[in-house]
Amino acid sequence: MSVVIIAPFILGISFIEGGMLRFVLGVVAPAILVLSMLFLMDKGLGTKKSIPSILLAGTSVDDVVAINIFSSFLGVYFGTNVNIAWTIIGIPVSLILGLLLGLIAGLILLNLFRKWNFTLTEKLLTSLSSGLLLNGLGQFLEGIIPIVGLLGVMVVGFMILVELQKQQLSYQINLEKFGF
Repeated sequence: MSVVIIAPFILGISFIEGGMLRFVLGVVAPAILVLSMLFLMDKGLGTKKSIPSILLAGTSVDDVVAINIFSSFLGVYFGTNVNIAWTIIGIPVSLILGLLLGLIAGLILLNLFRKWNFTLTEKLLTSLSSGLLLNGLGQFLEGIIPIVGLLGVMVVGFMILVELQKQQLSYQINLEKFGF
């Protein structure tokens, strides 16, 4: 709110332009956060409680909100007919649908990986393909049903990461059983 209120006085722009500026600045922050969280994950800091993963997911949610509200400000600025109520209602709907699609795709992938013996390359290509499909579905249904496909992609990635960590933990426990 401070950018929206102060920007017109300091920069000589309208409140609507100040609102757009605020959400442009808000979306830039993940560029710094993502690298920091990947660094923490690489060092193993906060990974027991999944703090970097939670912050990465929160960043994507924040981006969805910022992009939707920026679009509303942009529509008001250019004088197009913007339904602000639908935009606000569409934010949680798009997040929930993105999460649900990600959970469904993640469960399907994990069951496929358990059922058939995929090579690592096949697992990678299958995961990438599902991510592209989720993102494409979100873009295809953009005007009809709001879906955040990228959030679904992140959910699939987190599910696969958790499964890999479980497998690694059981492998370590089996090694410890035999004195290694």
